[in-house]
Amino acid sequence: MKILKNKNKGFTLIELLVVIAIIGILAAVVLASLGSARSKAKDTRVIASVQQLRTSLEVGYTGSSYPDLFNTNANFATGQAGCNATYWTNQGGQNATIKQLLNDACTQSGTNTINFITSIKTDGTIDITGTSIAAYAIYGKLVSNTSQYFCVDSTGKTNAAATAATTIQCP
Repeated sequence: MKILKNKNKGFTLIELLVVIAIIGILAAVVLASLGSARSKAKDTRVIASVQQLRTSLEVGYTGSSYPDLFNTNANFATGQAGCNATYWTNQGGQNATIKQLLNDACTQSGTNTINFITSIKTDGTIDITGTSIAAYAIYGKLVSNTSQYFCVDSTGKTNAAATAATTIQCP
């Protein structure tokens, strides 16, 4: 009786290609999951910064107005902080904190992502030029859904799915 011995040991080309294809599919799934996790993490940072901005403004509240919202820079007259904290020049005690928070939120989600609304003129445009600002709303644009904003306002209301940054109270 003759015993046949297989002299060819190892994997065939087909087996190797199947293993490589499986590894490629698994890598694609993992990378896709990491992308959404990153944008959600950035959303969390924007939300935290907006909430800290509200806290900073409330610390400076005098009982009738928010001196930290009176801005002396003409570039800020539209009521939108944008992402250039050098436009943020005010006389309030929280000025440095607000600049730092603006920079952090803007680093996470890009330009023109933080809007401060303090009053609306009769023609519908935003007005932040008054010296006695008694109410505000802050909108932070989310990274995972750029058509949504996280909103906080001076009444304490919070909305995680605001679709526009145009009102003095969170919708």
